[in-house]
Amino acid sequence: MHLVLDLADKYPRDALAAHILDCVAQFLPALLCPSTRRGRVKQIISSAKRFQRGDWKGLWETALRFARKEIDTNNKRKQNRATRDTSSIRARVVYAEHCARKGALSKANQAITSTSVPNADPTNIDLLRAKHPETAHPDRDPVRFSSILWPKPQVLEEHWSSDAGIEFLDKWFSVTRICQYFRTRSPVTMPDVDGWHARDLIAPLFFNDNTELHNLIRRRLILPYLTGSFHSSFIEE
Repeated sequence: MHLVLDLADKYPRDALAAHILDCVAQFLPALLCPSTRRGRVKQIISSAKRFQRGDWKGLWETALRFARKEIDTNNKRKQNRATRDTSSIRARVVYAEHCARKGALSKANQAITSTSVPNADPTNIDLLRAKHPETAHPDRDPVRFSSILWPKPQVLEEHWSSDAGIEFLDKWFSVTRICQYFRTRSPVTMPDVDGWHARDLIAPLFFNDNTELHNLIRRRLILPYLTGSFHSSFIEE
């Protein structure tokens, strides 16, 4: 990853080649250690050698195969859970033990002591909709990029390049704070679409003393989501 990000850093920020290399670095951990093989040293070494040989298509196909296997396994687990009474004492003990082994002690305690019962009754849909009503003024809706509340790209660029913007990034999005954030994520959370948890995938990248790599990850893979400094052909995505 260090070599890929270092190469991307040699291009101008708005160059298409730089954005493609950033994407390669972003997907690299998922290629080197696919979901069902995450953390296995032999798998990572073997995948790294294949990546160096240029077998990127083979790595992608392997990752997809493991992902399909992971999806099938998760679906079977969901079906098994659906046939069990999740509110029973035995089920709560099993989940609490799972959370405790992962290090999520607060969730383990909540699983045992909480009296709340999950309720997926379809009749609750109206209550949920009431909590998220449709906006009365779409042009002022902050979740829409066309909203008048969002500053223009030029204004954003001027802000983040100003002394105040740089000071804000250095204070609240420093390498130390980013590292602390990912290290303190809950070990028992809903994974993303690829089956990854922030604590499993991103946090280990900051476990070494390679400050140059840490700064590259911060500047090229994290800050763009705050500053919006993506290539124009990919900005909507």
